[in-house]
Amino acid sequence: MEKIQQSSEACLRGDFQTAVDLYSEALRVDPQNCILYSNRSAARLKLGQHQAALEDALKAGDINPKWPKLPLGGSLVKEDDQQMSSEVF
Repeated sequence: MEKIQQSSEACLRGDFQTAVDLYSEALRVDPQNCILYSNRSAARLKLGQHQAALEDALKAGDINPKWPKLPLGGSLVKEDDQQMSSEVF
């Protein structure tokens, strides 16, 4: 899929907003793809969109409970919703 290739290239360039947009487009075509949610989660994390990154990571886990890049205990976001550990991604 061309959107997936383009989104990966955008990440490599550090253009994470474009990557998020392209992953979102790809997810409209394939909404059950846990890899796309995981990759969009990582791009959102780079943009500081912590809550959205967590939601994508959890969605990836809902789709595939054996997905290895799940948040630990669902507790990546601190109470102030500003800090998130990227070590689990």
